[in-house]
This record gives sequence, C-alpha cells and structure tokens, in this order.
Amino acid sequence: MKVQPRKGHDLKSSMMSYTAGQLQYIVTRACNDGSLTERTIRGYLADLEREIASIETRIQELRQLATGSAPAGHPKARPAREAASAHRLKATTQPRRKRISAKNAASRKIQGRYIAYLRQIAQKDRPRYQELAKTRGREVAITAMQKALGR
Repeated sequence: MKVQPRKGHDLKSSMMSYTAGQLQYIVTRACNDGSLTERTIRGYLADLEREIASIETRIQELRQLATGSAPAGHPKARPAREAASAHRLKATTQPRRKRISAKNAASRKIQGRYIAYLRQIAQKDRPRYQELAKTRGREVAITAMQKALGR
C-alpha cells in the first residue's frame, strides 16, 4: 500500500510503501500512543460505509439512465431491497447515543483530564502516577501531575 504524505510535511520521498503488517503495527502503535483514537477509527470506517453507499447509489442512477427506467429521484427507481439496505446502513453508521448519568459524566470529565495530563508526563514516570490514581484516586494523581508539570 502506498501512502501520500500530508501537505507541509517534510519526508525523504513523496511516496512511501508499507506492507500490511507494517501498517498494522503503525496503527496499533498510534493507538497506544494516543495519537489515533478509537473514535477516529470509527469515524474513518463510517466514512468508508457512507462512501460505498454513495458510489452504489451513483451506479444505480447510471444503470437507470442507461436502461431508460424511472427517473433517479422517483420512489420506484430504488428497488425495495436497496431501500431496505440503505436503511440498515444508516442504522449501522449512526448508533444511538446512550444517556449517561451526571455521575458518569463527571467521572468521564475527570478521566479526560487525567489522561490529558498523563500524556504530558514522560513514559518512564507514568507508572508512578497510574499507581497513585489507583490507590488514592484520579484527582490526587491530577494534582500531582500538575505540580510535576509546573502548573
């Protein structure tokens, strides 16, 4: 697989090739480093599904134009099976949001602050703060990391 670099990035070559195994390692490493989140990956996959649906819709429109069948916007232009498929696709790409309690929202907020500070701490020092969070709580660990970072 060939990967194009982003504009403004200085790389030795304008095109780089990676094996499937190398790409898997890169994605795993980026996830572990926190530079590629699960949410971002889910977004990419949702974009993929939307793009596939868009291409399939365009192909159907072109087939209808070629055969002279119903106009593209006409309800009979889409077979029932395709309409049902599009409905299922929409349901899978946009999951329902679950309501969370105020307690869970507060916990997530603290967790976000904890992770944000933890990422700023050197890799070798992180276990100390992680242990502190386990034993005395994330708030105490956040305060200690703020102190260590000079904030």
